[in-house]
Amino acid sequence: MRFYPILLFALLAFVAIAINPLLSSAPAQEDASAKVIHSLSREDDGLVERVMPDGAIQVDLEGRFQSVSVATIAPDGTLQQRCLTSAEAMKTFLRSPEPTPTEHETR
Repeated sequence: MRFYPILLFALLAFVAIAINPLLSSAPAQEDASAKVIHSLSREDDGLVERVMPDGAIQVDLEGRFQSVSVATIAPDGTLQQRCLTSAEAMKTFLRSPEPTPTEHETR
């Protein structure tokens, strides 16, 4: 596997910007936090199936059912990365010094 420092930097910058609202309660960040939490939602309430002319079924997921790759630097200096699919798993991962994988793990 090739290491691309610029891609890692971009990922870490995105995580710092997008995920930080989950750990803060500042009013200006509540909207961003709600959007991230909504994107991780697995609720199917209100989703509508649409039958296409060819018989295929289409569902607009309304921004839900996404996952996010989150990376942190562990106390020993190593990079810890996880692909998370729930806000609770993300909060747990970001707050624990040695995260226990609860979802897909990549190193």
